[in-house]
Amino acid sequence: MSLMFALFLGILCSQKELYAQQITGGLIVDSGLQKACAQAGGVFRPRTDAQSVTGDICEMSFSVVTSDEADATNFCELYAPWRLRSVRIEKDVAGFTRTVCVVEATFTCGAGWIQMFGHCFRRLDKFSRHNQTEAKNICANLDGHKGSIAYLHHRYIVGVWKNFFKGISQIWVDGSETWDQYIVKTGSVDGRALALAFTGDTFDFSVMPNSLISIDPNLKLEVLCQYKPDLTPAEVNYLGRRYSEIYYPGVHVSDGVLIRSASHYTRSKTNLEVCKKVLKSFYITEIEPFMPTQEVMELLTNNRPKSSHFTRSGGEYPFNLYRDLIRPKECFGGAHTYEIPYANGSSKPFELPLREIIECDNMNSVAITHFAKGAAFVPMSDSQTAPVWCKFGKRMNYKIIAPEGWTPYVRSNGEVVAHKIFMEAASYDQALHWCRNENAKLGGFNDRKEFEAIAALITVHQTNRYYRLGAHQRDECDGVSGYTGIEGGTCYRDRIFGWIDNVASENIDESLWGDDEPDGGRRRSALGCWGSNCVQNTLVFSHFVNSHTDGIPRITDSFHDDRLPYVCTMDVTMIPIL
Repeated sequence: MSLMFALFLGILCSQKELYAQQITGGLIVDSGLQKACAQAGGVFRPRTDAQSVTGDICEMSFSVVTSDEADATNFCELYAPWRLRSVRIEKDVAGFTRTVCVVEATFTCGAGWIQMFGHCFRRLDKFSRHNQTEAKNICANLDGHKGSIAYLHHRYIVGVWKNFFKGISQIWVDGSETWDQYIVKTGSVDGRALALAFTGDTFDFSVMPNSLISIDPNLKLEVLCQYKPDLTPAEVNYLGRRYSEIYYPGVHVSDGVLIRSASHYTRSKTNLEVCKKVLKSFYITEIEPFMPTQEVMELLTNNRPKSSHFTRSGGEYPFNLYRDLIRPKECFGGAHTYEIPYANGSSKPFELPLREIIECDNMNSVAITHFAKGAAFVPMSDSQTAPVWCKFGKRMNYKIIAPEGWTPYVRSNGEVVAHKIFMEAASYDQALHWCRNENAKLGGFNDRKEFEAIAALITVHQTNRYYRLGAHQRDECDGVSGYTGIEGGTCYRDRIFGWIDNVASENIDESLWGDDEPDGGRRRSALGCWGSNCVQNTLVFSHFVNSHTDGIPRITDSFHDDRLPYVCTMDVTMIPIL
């Protein structure tokens, strides 16, 4: 039986965890949503900074009629695959009904990746084909992200893939065993490798469009990669909202979200043990202990739980072998000091500001009471059951680490890269290879400011007029000499060259070209000329192009085999400062 996924006709806007020890690159704006929002004519509001508890927000308006809020929600979840905040059905000035999706990119995906349902996806060059093993190896470290081939998280994601990645044919996928019931037999190349055929007719097999197939892993298909992006404060905030909708309202603090457990616990269970279970469904593995600071107590006063008069604070009177086991069993009166140990065990425990004369040994725990006069600490029995507070998310600052000789640069979207100039003369292929040997990419820039930053590095040398960059004439523009005169066309000045290895994500600012560049100059020889060495199809930085004699740097095109110094660009490692 063929698997016919639910696909809708309509318009979709084109386009390791935070607690890991280091993060490569880094973004404060999700460029995928930013571009999609612009193309849809939507209203885009970026997050204020990397610590913002609200992500990038876009209001996307679609010329689609939906019957009610539930119908609009279903539509928006499919056609605007970010975190959905709200929906509206409204009339435009002409009286036509439109569906408005207000979405939030809580994560930030790497440049060139698109965020869908909490993951980042990137389609490899549409002309490249790879077997399953090659595809898995490519996705395992594409752009420095530890990823995998696309996973079938749920059925609707297939429709999003097809609408977003225009012209996609067949891709390698992964999925749980529940998808096995939908696998279609090809009758010719059946095997053990799961794939998705958006278009069913190929040289190797023929099936219905949108069929799930299990085929020979040695076949060559397109590759769609995915990775789970770094956890952000905005995503933590979103998870807190979702938990609040399901269980109990959360309390937002400066470094995360507080949520309370649904069950009640005695001292026999530590708060960390409980919270690991409470937060398991959100895939939160690193749990921060709940610390009832003055700020937190004030927030608990202003956000008083309506279903509980008291909760466990996590504060405990430390166990003492002599006092609690060896000495005679008698009540011990005195002032207890209550504390909460930090998770790492290396810092001095957090001490609660509570000094009470306790008349019985069993009063070794501390409750937080939630009455109208405000949240307060009160000693309580170890055997008393009460809900537990849990916290996830923490504020992080980062130190940029770049190898010696590399100059860091923070792009406008928050991505951090580093550039270096290499003076060895190299052809295009050699420069590409040598940059990769440096764990970098042949150089690139996103905008004029970054171009000028590279120009400043090159100016230090001033021994050469030309330096290689990592862009090449697009395959679909093969045969175009120079560029086409149609502004906005695929082969116009700003897009005839495409960045290699995803070294940059923005089209080239056409004002950076020299006069009448690119001109696609053609090499001629009495012996003839063949292939890429005949046409100027690679990008270079130049101190002198045509009539520009004012010393202002420009870019021009060059021959594939010209031997020139070159620029390399690498993603920079950022170490969290705890």
